[in-house]
Amino acid sequence: MNSQRHLTILELIPYQPSSISTSELKSKLSNRGMAVSTRMLQRDLQAMFDSSSFGLEKDTRTKPYGWSINAQWRGASTRMSMEVAEHYLLLEQLLPHSLPSDIKQSVHVKAEQALNRLNGQKPSWLDEDHHKHLKINLDSKVISQIEHAIKFKRAASADICRVLYKEARWLALSEVSFFALVEQTGVLMAQFMVGTLHDKCYQLPIYRIRNVLILQKPSRTPSQTQLLTLR
Repeated sequence: MNSQRHLTILELIPYQPSSISTSELKSKLSNRGMAVSTRMLQRDLQAMFDSSSFGLEKDTRTKPYGWSINAQWRGASTRMSMEVAEHYLLLEQLLPHSLPSDIKQSVHVKAEQALNRLNGQKPSWLDEDHHKHLKINLDSKVISQIEHAIKFKRAASADICRVLYKEARWLALSEVSFFALVEQTGVLMAQFMVGTLHDKCYQLPIYRIRNVLILQKPSRTPSQTQLLTLR
């Protein structure tokens, strides 16, 4: 039993109501560098189905059979959230060509899992030509609040979306110092510092910031040394 191959197979099988055929699965495995015969793949799928340990479902109403993961399976709760799935798809579009191939491959793997999580339905912003700038729906009020905070050097409170332990979570930050808005590959980014003692600078897409409120206190301005910590 090849546990790594079985794990990869399970990663590629979508949750219901979507399904995947053996031939489609064989093609995706080949793209991952796993060349298996149709017969071997059929044996792997049948063995996992018979074990009843992976939530695997077989649709025998048509041929070739369709394979899927039962949406009510107990392991389904551990899959990535919808927000994390969309973040991986966006990240895949923004990968620089200069990145090492192993890093790019790991992101592509996660993006494929994200498509499975979204039942194959890409977000509307991914329908654009990949050679054009991505267009993300932005909250104009958030942008105007951040611009105001930067112009008048005011601190603000805001909710920031961060991926923690593979889940997207909105963190309520009581004090944020925004100091710049920049555009990268068509995506508007906000640069900021957190709190009054934290020295690191951060940069996040605007669509991952919400509920910005201007505070009646001055914001912090990063030094050149602190700017080098931009994450």
